[in-house]
Amino acid sequence: MKISIFVFLIFAVSASAQSQFIVAPNDRATQSGNTFALTAFQAPGTIDDLFTARNFSGPVLINGIAFRLDDASLNQSFDTVIPRVVVKMSTFSGTYDTFRSGGYDLNKGADDKTVFDASIHWITTDLPTSPNPFDLKVQFSNPFLYDPAQGSLLMRFTTVGPFNSGIKGDADAHGDLSIGWLGDKSVGNLVTQFDVTSVPEPSIVWLLLGGSSTVYCLRKK
Repeated sequence: MKISIFVFLIFAVSASAQSQFIVAPNDRATQSGNTFALTAFQAPGTIDDLFTARNFSGPVLINGIAFRLDDASLNQSFDTVIPRVVVKMSTFSGTYDTFRSGGYDLNKGADDKTVFDASIHWITTDLPTSPNPFDLKVQFSNPFLYDPAQGSLLMRFTTVGPFNSGIKGDADAHGDLSIGWLGDKSVGNLVTQFDVTSVPEPSIVWLLLGGSSTVYCLRKK
């Protein structure tokens, strides 16, 4: 009886923690954005990007991110090695009005974390169909635990050269503060695919563990 309950607990928690992909802004999952980003894609640079809690339905462990070529890439192909890519993530608990000019460093929270710091090799092609696939991938070495109940997700994406890729990253100038903004407070975002694992609500985990302990205690008497 003890073993079967333990197996049930593992199954229940695992079933609630399945890998999935979330695209933000959400409505760009099957549509291209209306603009593009050059900074940090074509040459060394930094992009600070804030996504509000609206883009996520619950706590997640972010395992990686992916971007895609903008449709304005004229059917070109790209084979690019970027010597160093640094990605940082943090929770921002404020609002657009309290967001300080200066981007990530002046707005990061206590959970500031470097999730990736290494070189990357991107091979991608602008396809005739739209939108392009999310094949500009960065798989994290240190996943980030994000809870939208605590605030917005703040991300810094930095590339270090020298390199010259020609890549235009797909972005969306949506003009909606409830979705997010870039670090200079431009109301738009890089179209980003998040590779995430759902995290069980704490109450569910404690309920399961509490139930197991109760049954186990009854079994021991």
